[in-house]
Amino acid sequence: MGCINRGAVDGSTLFTTANEENIQNCVGTGGIAGGAGPCNFTACMNFGPVNGKSGVGGILGSTRVSGSQPGEAYISNNAVFLNCKNEGAVSGNEYVGGLCGDSQVGCKGSINKGKITATSRYAGGLIGMAPISVVHNNLNKGEVRAYQYAGGIAGVSHCTFMAINQNMGKITAEHSHAAGIL
Repeated sequence: MGCINRGAVDGSTLFTTANEENIQNCVGTGGIAGGAGPCNFTACMNFGPVNGKSGVGGILGSTRVSGSQPGEAYISNNAVFLNCKNEGAVSGNEYVGGLCGDSQVGCKGSINKGKITATSRYAGGLIGMAPISVVHNNLNKGEVRAYQYAGGIAGVSHCTFMAINQNMGKITAEHSHAAGIL
């Protein structure tokens, strides 16, 4: 509760050509937590830039348990965000969000003001990718950019309930699938 990060977080140094065989397994870079099991974040704030590869978020990177390897089933833990805020730029290759890169998500009363960039796919003002999400009364003011799947609130969510969310940021998908909300 009430955690604040003002410093830069760079998880991309894990992904050098000398360490190329481990690239697929490295998931989770976040302003407050890189990876987590089932978790709750209340009134947490990130003001610093966050850079990673897969599962990159202003507050939480990822709760992914499996699904990093081709053919492997995607399984993740739950993350709940209540009244959280991100103002830092968040960037990565895939699964990039202002609050969370990838997780099953519950989110209420939170805001993103930072620029969100995925060089590949799944960038969202709040959530990069969520297999299941309940998202209520949130706001994105930051620019969101991806090659594919860019959304003001979420890049993609497969099973979702959304209500009273607002996007005020510019959304760009260079190839396909751009939307103001999802």
